[in-house]
Amino acid sequence: MISMKNIVLLVAFLLNCLSCSSQSEQKIENLKTFAKAYGYVKYFHPSDEAAAIDWDNFAIYGAAQIEKCNSEKEVREALENLFMPIAPSIEFQLTKVPSKYDVSKIKPENAKNYKLSYWQHKGVTQGMSMKNSPYRSIRVNRMSKIDNADPIGNVMTSIDATKYRGKEIKYSGWVKLEEGSKGSGHLWFRVDNANKTMGFFDNMGNRPIKESQWRQYEITGSVDSEASSFVFGCFLQGKGKLLLDDVQLAYKEGYDWIEIPIKNNDFESEEISEKNNDRQWWRSGNGYHFKTLGQDKHKGEKSAVIDFIGDMTEVKGNPIFDFKPEFGELIEKKIGENIVCQIPMVLFADDKSTYPKSKEEELTILKKEMENNPSEATSLAFRLGNIINTYNVFQHFYPYFDVVDVDWDAELEKAFLRSYTDKTEQDHL
Repeated sequence: MISMKNIVLLVAFLLNCLSCSSQSEQKIENLKTFAKAYGYVKYFHPSDEAAAIDWDNFAIYGAAQIEKCNSEKEVREALENLFMPIAPSIEFQLTKVPSKYDVSKIKPENAKNYKLSYWQHKGVTQGMSMKNSPYRSIRVNRMSKIDNADPIGNVMTSIDATKYRGKEIKYSGWVKLEEGSKGSGHLWFRVDNANKTMGFFDNMGNRPIKESQWRQYEITGSVDSEASSFVFGCFLQGKGKLLLDDVQLAYKEGYDWIEIPIKNNDFESEEISEKNNDRQWWRSGNGYHFKTLGQDKHKGEKSAVIDFIGDMTEVKGNPIFDFKPEFGELIEKKIGENIVCQIPMVLFADDKSTYPKSKEEELTILKKEMENNPSEATSLAFRLGNIINTYNVFQHFYPYFDVVDVDWDAELEKAFLRSYTDKTEQDHL
């Protein structure tokens, strides 16, 4: 027979479980509220401050702040603290029926020297590296910085493969990313066949290099029977600096690995060439700097370095189609159970800035606090920030929601819940 004491303990345990479950549900709802506000401001609010913010970092930082909230009141306060420095004309109301937005506060007294600024999206390129893309994101009547850098910076070489047809092959190299790099490193190896088809290929797409210490990585595979050449190398995808040294290639004979000679495999004897000419290693990737240096190497005197430097140009945002929002148009959306956002889609702008300007001190504080964001998938805030960022690309630009059977809001919930239990980068990916 169960004693009264045990019954009391059981009831207390069950009540605690219900309380934890309720808190978890509230946290997910809070994150959904932030995710929706994030997308509206990022893609449709035309302030200079919002256009210049690092939105990847903002998603991570914002998720960490919202995750601390325990009520809608706290969420509203957190949203104001997050967004006011970059969108000073925005409003968040804790209500089911919002009051009318006062457009007079976003109109300068003398608008004679101002033009109207707003976003136009033909597809999306905002915040993405989309060189030569048919898609465009333009903030009309504002100067925008466009990065013309390629997605990857690559060093590579090739050798004849006919002697190794049918063999098992192993390609390896010592690689490290400089600390603070946001991109990823990848060894890659490709077999080109005599009939112009591609044979074995691996670019470490499912196991990118993130380590900031020298470590040896390798790729193994089988050489096709029609193989004519091996083409291989290492690339940096994204921003940062990658170092490569002591590249090795071998084929298997019985139980033994036999070395295949590679000229300048340690990058000691010559620089990396711009084109495939008489030098062994050549490079590709606009916006990346390639060199051999002796300051940091695995062995010998030098290593190869791929360094992202970008290729920024400023362009004026001329309209890309006729349709445009009118001054006074708002994004007025219910983003939480009792939270409504009001976000102007059109702002006045002169040669100096959009109107109104944010408080410089608040913006400086926000940027400073964002500097220490985690950049590893082991961090909950990093995972949540990535989910928020990815969700909004699909939410606002995926064109087929009307033909696919998916509850997109429910998928966001699932992704948030999963983020709390993922442990590794692969889990997160």
